[in-house]
Amino acid sequence: MFCVNLAKRSQSIVVSANYRLAPEHRFPAAFEDGFSALKWLHSQSIHQSESNHELMEPWLVSADFSRCFVAGESAGGTLAYQVARMAFNMPYSAASWTPMCLIGVVLIHPGFMRGTRTPEELACYQDGFMNWNMVDTCMQPTLPQGCSIDDSYFNPLPIASSPDCPFTLPKSLVLLAEKNALHFYVLQCVEALKDECCQVDVVMEHSVGHVFYTVQPDSEQAQHMMQSIADFINKEHKC
Repeated sequence: MFCVNLAKRSQSIVVSANYRLAPEHRFPAAFEDGFSALKWLHSQSIHQSESNHELMEPWLVSADFSRCFVAGESAGGTLAYQVARMAFNMPYSAASWTPMCLIGVVLIHPGFMRGTRTPEELACYQDGFMNWNMVDTCMQPTLPQGCSIDDSYFNPLPIASSPDCPFTLPKSLVLLAEKNALHFYVLQCVEALKDECCQVDVVMEHSVGHVFYTVQPDSEQAQHMMQSIADFINKEHKC
């Protein structure tokens, strides 16, 4: 229902991509599948630009490929970040996706984390959607053998960048929840992205926890979050 509500609110076409799951398929399988979905969408934009509509999915024939966004929630937010990172950094760039234009990234409660935890993270509200025991149990089977949560699959820091090869990301919107223990580290990651001259907006919903909107879709915070995403999508963005 979340994708349906987002499509209605933002007047967008939402493409929900499947990806291989752990533990049978550990990272980077999910990132590779997300990137393959992006390349498939790019192929649809090429068919449209060449008027080869018979090669397209019918529901995408009239799509506006000049305004595309990559989005994800929770672990999917981490996936969306990784896909966008791959799409805009060597050997790819924004020009790689012409005629499709990727103009934004939406990260909803992204699962950025590190191996060590601060007192404020440990003391933060925890529930069935987000608690550290669940994180420790669920995250390890997703990682390749020998890797830890501190590896780049979950931890964006440090950001790989250099004067000859600066880190690039489209303008991004990060949605957070005050009672989600992950938000502390996500804010650190946001500041690091800003240090790399990435444009990142943050919207914090108060008095709610991780993916609260799945059980409180009609709450004031859920409606505000959804409207924030719709407003971001409908802003004027440069490709």
